[in-house]
Amino acid sequence: MAEFVVDASVWVAYWLRRPLQYPIALQFVQELRLGEHSCHLPNLALVEVCASVLREIPRPSQSLALYTQVRQTFAEWENARLVQFYELTRPHATNAIELNAPMPRHLRGADSVYAALFQELGMPLKTFDTEIQQRYANATP
Repeated sequence: MAEFVVDASVWVAYWLRRPLQYPIALQFVQELRLGEHSCHLPNLALVEVCASVLREIPRPSQSLALYTQVRQTFAEWENARLVQFYELTRPHATNAIELNAPMPRHLRGADSVYAALFQELGMPLKTFDTEIQQRYANATP
């Protein structure tokens, strides 16, 4: 079973069905559900995905329904051990800061949290965020 650190852009593309990335995100989620891989996420990922759903769907009833589905699905995946969430502890925050500081082109704060988790776990970092891909050589689409 392959293991990945996955940033919010993949989940946002899946849940909001972003046209360019949705087919890849859908395939990734289907493979996840089949147990072909598992995902490691900072708790920040859940916050980012839920915030995107609530912010980008204009009708409150639709955004709340999808928000609920996102929360329930991540909980189900976590219970099935397909997804594992990580706390942002002080040592994790320090690792993210120290990873970002020497880079010639710095990552955004949230992105450095994903990169630090990747570095800590030694797993591929899956992202659709082109800025992360350009600034952090270990990120893959």
